[in-house]
Amino acid sequence: MNRRLLLALSICAAGTLSVHAQGTGESATKSDKNLFNHLGIGASVGLDGIGFDVAAPIGHYVQVRAGYSFLPKIKPTITVGYDYDNKRDPQTHWESKGQIAITKNDFKLLFDAYPFRSSSFHVTAGAFIGNGQLATIRNKGKLEGVLEEDYGTAKIAIGEGASSQMFGTDPNGNVKGRVKVGGFKPYLGIGFGRVVPNKLVSVNFDIGVQFWGTPRVEIYDYDPLPEFCGWKRVEKEDFGEDEDMYDVMKIVNKVTVYPSINLRIGFRAF
Repeated sequence: MNRRLLLALSICAAGTLSVHAQGTGESATKSDKNLFNHLGIGASVGLDGIGFDVAAPIGHYVQVRAGYSFLPKIKPTITVGYDYDNKRDPQTHWESKGQIAITKNDFKLLFDAYPFRSSSFHVTAGAFIGNGQLATIRNKGKLEGVLEEDYGTAKIAIGEGASSQMFGTDPNGNVKGRVKVGGFKPYLGIGFGRVVPNKLVSVNFDIGVQFWGTPRVEIYDYDPLPEFCGWKRVEKEDFGEDEDMYDVMKIVNKVTVYPSINLRIGFRAF
C-alpha cells in the first residue's frame, strides 16, 4: 500500500509541476529549459518482472522516472530432507514436501542521461528500493509422530558433523528459511529509447545491473519461549562437511549483483 501511495504521489507531483509551469509567468522559460513540461507513462517487462512508471524531463539531456516493478510469484515444490531429533525418536531422517516462494518487489527511481540530443542512447543511474526478501522456503504438512509438546524442542540439523547447527521446529515439525539481499539496490545501466517520447509512443531497451550486496541465508529458530524465537543466519562454513551444500552456499554468497534486462513501451501524456 505504501508503494502504491508513493507512486500515486509521484504522478500527482509530476502533473502539479507541469500545470504550475504552464500557469505561471515563468512557463515560457521552463518550457525552453525542458523542465517538467512533459509527462511520459511506461510499462515494462523483463528480468525485473512487470513494471510501471512515470517520467519527466529535467533538462534537454536528463529524464527522470519513478515507478514500481514486481516479479509474479513463483512457487516450485521441492523435496526437503533433514535430520530430525526429538525426545522419543532421536536422529531420524525425514523427507517432506517443501515450497520455494520467489519474490521481488521494488520501488524504483532512475535518471536517464542522454549524451547526444539527436540520439536515444542513454546511460542510467538510480536505485531499486524494496524489503530485500528474495525467496522463502518452508516444508509443509504435519510430520508423523510430532506432538504439540515438541514445539521448539524438536530440532533439525542444518549441515553435517561438528559444523552443523540445530534449529527448533514449529508445532508440526516443520522449518522455514529465507534468502535476503540489500533493500537498497543501486542501479547502473545503458539503453536506447526516450522514456518521455518525442512523439506519442516509444520503445525502450535497457540493460544493467542492480547491486544488492551479499545474499544472506537465514533459518527461523522456534523456541518454547517467544522471546528466543527469531531468524538466524546460516554461513557456508556451517556446511563444511556437506560438500554439496557448501558449494551451493559458496555460489550464493558470490551473487552480489542482479542482471536487469527490460523492454519498455512509453506513451507521452502531454
